[in-house]
Amino acid sequence: MEPMIAKRDVLIAVDDIEFQKEISVYLSKNNYDVISANDVNSTIENAKKHKPSVALIEISQTERKDIIPMIKEVSSQTECIIIAEHAFEISAIEATNMGVFNLILKPVDLNQLLISVLRACEKHDSEEKLRFLSQIAQQVDDSVIACDLDYKIIWVNQAFQSLYGYTLNEVAFEYPGFLNAEPNADKIEEMILSTIISGKTWKGELKNRKKDGTEFPIDLSITPLKDDHGQIVGYGSFQRDITKRVGTAEALMESERKYHELVDLLPQTVYEIDLDGSVTFLNQFGIEASGYSRVDLEKGISAFHIIAEKDHSKLSRNISSAREG
Repeated sequence: MEPMIAKRDVLIAVDDIEFQKEISVYLSKNNYDVISANDVNSTIENAKKHKPSVALIEISQTERKDIIPMIKEVSSQTECIIIAEHAFEISAIEATNMGVFNLILKPVDLNQLLISVLRACEKHDSEEKLRFLSQIAQQVDDSVIACDLDYKIIWVNQAFQSLYGYTLNEVAFEYPGFLNAEPNADKIEEMILSTIISGKTWKGELKNRKKDGTEFPIDLSITPLKDDHGQIVGYGSFQRDITKRVGTAEALMESERKYHELVDLLPQTVYEIDLDGSVTFLNQFGIEASGYSRVDLEKGISAFHIIAEKDHSKLSRNISSAREG
């Protein structure tokens, strides 16, 4: 995959040759690569060949409006700025519906034109980065959701669709909170929002729900997405199915529970300790023999307090050996 390099090339197609030269010189002085076109055919050919970040198109006749969709067809990511003599030639609503980035009426203020071109390039570059990252996200096994500043879903990767059973069309512009199957989902959502709004990443484990109603545990990470200026432009959510991990942990806990129930029946002291020598489990016989209670055990008891003094040195050696691995 080619590295992302910010493009600053502008295709200029205006009727007035002198005006075209004036714009070209001005943009060139501001470090833009200029591509000139004199008619519809050369405009489309250059758009197809160079895939410019921005196209400046002068519309002096109604039929010239057709050039915008033609440019989009050969270079879909090019941002189009229209220059018109009169407002009646094309309305702002028409321009928006055609996917035009901006509509500028003559006489043209070159400084304002430069600002418009700059913003169009920034939009183009941001979308290029998003597409680049989307290609990467499509390759990962984890489910990925991209949300806008209103926390609505604008993109999901293939792993999401496989995991949840929803297509992008089914979840587009929905709040991802509808996937949350936790009983206190509302409080969790508030906690998540307060974290990511502050620019921090939220991490945790939740129970989510698939399209078919199946509930399952996930490892969730939600992080703000920032532009080159540090401004939050959206949010990324990454989910990993941890059903197997949770199932293994639950099976282990169940096994330990049954083990503890069995050793509670033994007529001798059985205990477990950590690497600090603190008792983490003491069977019923040991509790009665030591005089300690379950409450004392929860507060913390040293193993040296429940074994004979003659065994202290052996316990110390065992702890040291365990610490050394």
